[in-house]
Amino acid sequence: YAKVGILPLPLFNRMMDYIIGLDKLDAFCPLSISSITWACKKKYKTEYEGESCDGKLHEDSKQKHLHTMLFQKIAQHIVEMDSFDRFEARHLSEIAASYAGAHIRHLDLFRGLGLASVQRRNEFVPRSIASILHAFASMNVIEKDLFQAFLPTLVENLDALKFLDLASIAWSLAVADVDAPSLFDQHFLDKCVEQESELDEAHLSQLHQWHLWQSREKNRGGLHKGLRERCHKVFVERARTESRYQRSILMTLTSMGLESKETVLDSGYGVDALVVINGKAVSIEVDGKFHFIGETDSPLGNTILKRRQIAAVDGIEHIFVTHWNWTKLCFLRARLGLNKYT
Repeated sequence: YAKVGILPLPLFNRMMDYIIGLDKLDAFCPLSISSITWACKKKYKTEYEGESCDGKLHEDSKQKHLHTMLFQKIAQHIVEMDSFDRFEARHLSEIAASYAGAHIRHLDLFRGLGLASVQRRNEFVPRSIASILHAFASMNVIEKDLFQAFLPTLVENLDALKFLDLASIAWSLAVADVDAPSLFDQHFLDKCVEQESELDEAHLSQLHQWHLWQSREKNRGGLHKGLRERCHKVFVERARTESRYQRSILMTLTSMGLESKETVLDSGYGVDALVVINGKAVSIEVDGKFHFIGETDSPLGNTILKRRQIAAVDGIEHIFVTHWNWTKLCFLRARLGLNKYT
């Protein structure tokens, strides 16, 4: 059903209830486990990160709870298995990608997947390597041994990689801050230019972040000029989208006598406000729920990378406020009878 884009909610609910209610999951083979997590990940992303089948956005806490319980149940089953030998390499990659896509960060599961993947690294095809590295980087589970273990295979199979995978791998290594000069050589840069037309905005943005990492954090050469400028332009355009908190932050700063300047930094990152305090530039941002892993307070890999690169590239202090703290602050002001923006 999920593969063809048919995602009937009642069917998924009954399936999840059934699996959650089982005492053990021993009857499920590795392929079944991989397929179930992939389908539920796709359902999760449809329901909570985009439009559902009826064109409306859902914030159904019961549904999220079901998803979380299912993924936790399957994770515990996998962790309690004697070994990961029953899983093929592609299953390890698919399971990691499914948990990352559903924003479920089960550390014991990720550690087990990482260890098994390192031990069986020669069984992975390039696409599976790209997928598992992206999953670990997205969930900010930085297992250095995992990232480094795949570098020889990636160098050897660079020509076999699709450009979307190249961008994903480059971004993942940037998040993990695992240097790979043997991979990111002239051949890599030329291949980026050759396949530039295949990239969408998301992957161009990833390459921009990789370029910042290489050129500004590692002091090495980055992308060729034409592609570099295109990536920067796309990244800045995406950064200019006003966040839901920006208006309230700007009004609060104005009431304090602080004037906000341009909210797109030299690095290309967008922030909610940029002020000068005692001659010192300070960026301010409220991190919304999509900056974090599921319902936790653990930031996503992309959030970590943004904070790191603003400090390293723009050289300014970056103050971030979690969305729940900002909401509590506004609620407290209202209860005290204070103006929301004072």
